[in-house]
Amino acid sequence: MPITTTTARRAVALEWSDRIFPGFYESLLDEALTHEARETITYSPAHHDVHPDAETPGTPVYEAATVLMERLDWRPAMRYVAREWAREACHEVGLPCRFPRLESPAFYNFSSDYIIFYAPAVTWTEWAREAIARYPETVAAVLKDALTPYDGFIPHYSAHLSEWHPNPAEWSPAQCSLIIEARAACEASHRTDADAYTADRYRRGDRPQQDFSDYIYETLHVSGTFNDAVHTAISHAIKHDATFRDTWNRLARLTGRDAA
Repeated sequence: MPITTTTARRAVALEWSDRIFPGFYESLLDEALTHEARETITYSPAHHDVHPDAETPGTPVYEAATVLMERLDWRPAMRYVAREWAREACHEVGLPCRFPRLESPAFYNFSSDYIIFYAPAVTWTEWAREAIARYPETVAAVLKDALTPYDGFIPHYSAHLSEWHPNPAEWSPAQCSLIIEARAACEASHRTDADAYTADRYRRGDRPQQDFSDYIYETLHVSGTFNDAVHTAISHAIKHDATFRDTWNRLARLTGRDAA
């Protein structure tokens, strides 16, 4: 189907779904932020490390740090990490990444965090068609894995690509996310037989998309993203939470670092 004038002029909403984006509920991203926050909050310049009392319950340093960890608003840090995750992931697969934003469920019992971002419709259409042509086995395997009905789950979309709208620019973000996942999983394998190899892993019940996700995590870790995200959250808390600010300054005196 040719690209129409309407398609060429607009942008489409795309998605890094919770099938490939780890989210912040009991995940590597959650652990990384928690660790980085604890290290930052209890850092002592005199010791060039966390303060010796940071892990000793009952000490003033431990008690102040506990208050700060409990009061820290994690949302600025989560949004920061999500934006950087999306930008890095999109860069890896060759997609534009406009206006990435984190979407979180009210409760984590049925779903997890995901990222919405935008790309020109014409770019997405060409990219999606290329992905389908290059990795047809994996696309079919991902759709079967994600969209096969089972007890308690009735999918909104067919597991057969032939039953979708012929124009990728007309797909929902959730549909787009499955094509993105298939291509990301294949390209993370770095194999000449990536399509057959990755499709087989999906059919065996593996999670080959995890390799891609782990690579993005390591990239963010090395680049200092988690540290930057925590400092963003701390700055926000110092500005908007008087108790946090007072406790931060009290702990600063105890650890020998600068107050806010």
